[in-house]
Amino acid sequence: MEGSNFNNNNNMYDNSQDRRLNRSPDYGSARQEQDPSHENLLGGRGVYQDSRGEYDLTHQMYIRIVLIILSIILLTVVSLSQSFLLNEKVACMEDRLFDLTEGLNSYFAQNDRMRDAFLIICGLLMDIMVLTQFYRFARYGTSWRLPIAMFAFYIFRALVQQLFWMRYPDGYLWDFPGFYSITVPYGKTNDFFFSGHIGCCVIQIFEFKANNWNKFAYFSLVTCALQFALMICLRGHYFIDLVSGIVFGHYFWMLAEKYSYLVDVYIFRIPFHKRFPYFSHACGNCQHPIQLWATPHSENHYLRSAEMGGLNINSQQESHLAESLHEH
Repeated sequence: MEGSNFNNNNNMYDNSQDRRLNRSPDYGSARQEQDPSHENLLGGRGVYQDSRGEYDLTHQMYIRIVLIILSIILLTVVSLSQSFLLNEKVACMEDRLFDLTEGLNSYFAQNDRMRDAFLIICGLLMDIMVLTQFYRFARYGTSWRLPIAMFAFYIFRALVQQLFWMRYPDGYLWDFPGFYSITVPYGKTNDFFFSGHIGCCVIQIFEFKANNWNKFAYFSLVTCALQFALMICLRGHYFIDLVSGIVFGHYFWMLAEKYSYLVDVYIFRIPFHKRFPYFSHACGNCQHPIQLWATPHSENHYLRSAEMGGLNINSQQESHLAESLHEH
């Protein structure tokens, strides 16, 4: 029974792939003459990438050599003259973005209601973003990438904050606004490096985008921008904390993208097409099947798809295609 189910699943996958190729504007029988990969593959040019061919290898080497020479010159100039290095003496910490936003910080210091309103609005946006993501994961989740990214991000952040502290910046206005938030803690806390608010927003942006929830991805982007402005104006974080939050949020999401395989496949046995429901099997520009670039024996699938799509491939062309693909 298991073997028959496996074969049926493969047949369904192949049929769905064939139908996808038939719908493609470059692989359907109605537009055979405009199929660049068909022409190049059957013409003996091997796996199709670009009809213009690779840029001249000698020229590529010359470009690399010039880049290395320029880098050595720049490093030498900086090392000898230090003309590009800042040599101002800083007593403790100096945030130039704080200097540029001194007027906004003074405004919120003198207007408690506006400060509280700003805090409440940003807190509500964070709550909506995170709770919507939790709902999506609970109802439609097909990968454990999200919890892996979130746990790894916040655990690493907690470890860093136990080892590295910063002094509170002048003009620190982060306080309880009179309305609680599920996801945003208020009050005076020394948790500057790195920003959990920004990192959380970045993770939600990529997670929504990966699941094709594009409207909420843009919503998360707006929330991230407002959180960035809030932290700067109220001195809730230094500028370096916010930039680092973006970097670490993206980095841990990419790590979760890679290592979620261990949980998805080895524990829950989630199939590939459910883990990556929007994975593209063809180039977005030329519609060329990606498996012909990566899978050694994928010519059989391509030939079946071409036959179902109405492409006329004779035995000589078929053998020539197989030989060219095996060579590459």
